[in-house]
This record gives sequence, structure tokens and C-alpha cells, in this order.
Amino acid sequence: MRLLTIFLLLALPLFGSIKSKDVLDLFEETALTWPRGSTSLSSREQKLCKKRTNPINVSLIGNWSSKSKSAVSKAINDLEEIITLEIKFSEEAEIDFLKIYDEMQMLTEQTEIKNRIHPSFKWAWYIYYSDQHPFSISEGHGFINCKEADANFVYASSLRILIGSLGFTNRTARWKFRDSFFYSFNDYLTNDVKNLKLTDLDKAVIRLLYQDAIKPGMSVREIKRICSQNGLLEKVTTP
Repeated sequence: MRLLTIFLLLALPLFGSIKSKDVLDLFEETALTWPRGSTSLSSREQKLCKKRTNPINVSLIGNWSSKSKSAVSKAINDLEEIITLEIKFSEEAEIDFLKIYDEMQMLTEQTEIKNRIHPSFKWAWYIYYSDQHPFSISEGHGFINCKEADANFVYASSLRILIGSLGFTNRTARWKFRDSFFYSFNDYLTNDVKNLKLTDLDKAVIRLLYQDAIKPGMSVREIKRICSQNGLLEKVTTP
């Protein structure tokens, strides 16, 4: 009966113009995997859901221009239109969840993270789990090389950092998802972000992670079962 349930789930028709199977495939690739060599988690643990469940307070550390700040603010606003999690700027360092550094501040204040960043990287991000609540994301750090960066690059980079801080840790390499924001998600070496924006499929995948029934530590089998039982795929593909 369990196998039949999963088969029926994957065989569901289109919700609008989005295939339910595509939502699950892209979710599994981006939220339930890690880039090779990027984590010390076991192979089993890498396949479990991780998630930021508390509000995100974002601070910009360094010499950010007004245009760059506006670009980050736009990324925050665009993401808040998709999920209900509160994301806001914070001036109080002790309550910050996500610190985004510019070039100089990254080199002087975050030695541990700086040592992991290749000099050619244009942007990067890191997340940490809470020891008390496994797979609940407790801390995040981002880096954007703002030197000579335009607003489009800062927007795309900050959106990537924010989405990574939610719990999406990997990209997709599938050709059918070539228009997805996640197709070049971990490309740290390029300034060429063009007009990269979230597709309707990307938004559905992000909404899926932030359904209340999806919990940190869940396996893909559990997530598929809950999607089937609660009609989550229809919910996330309905704007």
C-alpha cells in the first residue's frame, strides 16, 4: 500500500503549469542534498531536511552603498512574498541570525570562514545547526564581494544567501530545470547573473519547505507521504 501511495503521488496531474513531480524532484535535489565535500554530516544525514524555523535578522557588515543595501532589501522583500517567515534588517549584533559581509570586513572579522573561501569567489555562505535542535538552522554567514559589483549581482547573491540560509544547500544540474534559480545556485565564481529570478517552480519548492507539516530532520519518504496526505503540492503551486 505504501508503494502504491507514492506512485499515485508522483502521477498527479499538473497544478496550473507546474508538475507535482518537478516540485518534488527539485526539492529533493536542492533541500535534501549537499555539494560534495561541503559538510561533515554522514551520507544518511545529508539526505534529511534542514530548516530555519525562527525569524531571520539580517545585518550588513562593512561599507555597503545605498544601491547595494536597496538590492539586499529587495531580495528580502521578494522572499517574504513567498513564505511567512519574518526576515528583516537588524542593527543589534547579538540577535543577528545572518551576517552578510563585504570584502574588507570578511577578511578582518571572520578568519575561520575566510579560510574556507577561495580568493576567486564572488560570494559565499555558510550555515550552522543548533546542538539542541538537530537540523534546525541556528546561524548563518554570507559574503558578497561588493567591489565593483552592480545592483543585479548584489540582489542575486543576497537572494542566494537568504535561500541557502532557509535550508536549500545544493543546486540542480538537470537540463529540464535550466531556467531555475537553483541551476547555478552554487556558482561562486561568476559575476554574470544576468536577470536571474525565481521561477514559479522555484517559488513552489520554497513554499514546500515552509509548510508547517515539513519538519527539520524529515526524510524524503516522510515528506512525500505528508505531501500526499495533506495536499501540500496543490497548496504550494497555488499563488
